[in-house]
Amino acid sequence: MTKLFRSSPILLILTTFLLAGNVRWEANYHGFLDNREYYNSVQTPKTYIGSDFMTTAFFQITPSHEIAFGLDYIYELGGRFDDHPLKTVMNYRYNREPFYFQVGVFPRRDLLHYPLALLTDTLDYFRPNIEGFYVNYSGKRISENFWLDWMSCQSEHTREIFMTGFSGNLTIGQFSLSHYTVVNHFALSSPSPADEHIRDNVAALLKIGWQNGNAGFLDTLQISSGVLMSADRSRHVSDWYSARGWYSEIMVSHGRFAFAGTFYLGERQKILFGDRFFGAKSYARTDLIVHVIRIPTVQTDCSLGLHFIEGKIDFSQTLTVRADFSR
Repeated sequence: MTKLFRSSPILLILTTFLLAGNVRWEANYHGFLDNREYYNSVQTPKTYIGSDFMTTAFFQITPSHEIAFGLDYIYELGGRFDDHPLKTVMNYRYNREPFYFQVGVFPRRDLLHYPLALLTDTLDYFRPNIEGFYVNYSGKRISENFWLDWMSCQSEHTREIFMTGFSGNLTIGQFSLSHYTVVNHFALSSPSPADEHIRDNVAALLKIGWQNGNAGFLDTLQISSGVLMSADRSRHVSDWYSARGWYSEIMVSHGRFAFAGTFYLGERQKILFGDRFFGAKSYARTDLIVHVIRIPTVQTDCSLGLHFIEGKIDFSQTLTVRADFSR
């Protein structure tokens, strides 16, 4: 009852804007089942199953300026209603080619397309929104973006945590040069205990790629390869730990079927919000994907993941459903 009372002003704002002119409304559902059968030294077996529902009203000020208000709730099946709090979505958007800008609380979906080595997929499950800003430039051959996600405010019991990054792509014919960078910063709580230290963590990936949109019977064929790097330290406790290695990807698709492969060989990476598999010296992954439903309003995907690590094969199975409605 208290939570409903606290959210009533937000609902009032939403109702007011819905009754006004120049308003559009969206509802988005994301369901996920991710079963991970991991038995190695860098990962632990776990099953994630849940649903995320978001409803948002967009009020257009001018053709290029827009503000949005909404609510987002995540329910993890088998849990309690209050395990994940009801979140507020509230942001301002500016969209005029070649620039796009958002500030406030807004979905990361369709904005950040980072490899799992830098940003793991559980962020999409349990932190679907960015709380900060995002700016993007998209030209004919060059695209660049910069963003900040403020993950935790400083208090007596919590540390100040933020994540920021930038990525971009240069395309020349069928070839591309891409870069991705993430900076993670853990500051102190206030007051902070003596054994708490500021932590800095940086990771970057630079790769060259080639793609063909019509390679024989394939709908798409994408190949890329490059260098994955990271650096990590706890201030006044340890020096910088750095690691680098060779990173490669391949993606092919035909109709409803797709195959994705990833290979890493090098030093053990320490990337705080990246996939922990890259904490191994050698790691290979293949994903067999079936696009079960592909219509404008609903997308359903099933995949089987094979993880080759430490001389063993681990498995993962995923089912994701996305449904989008707007008016």
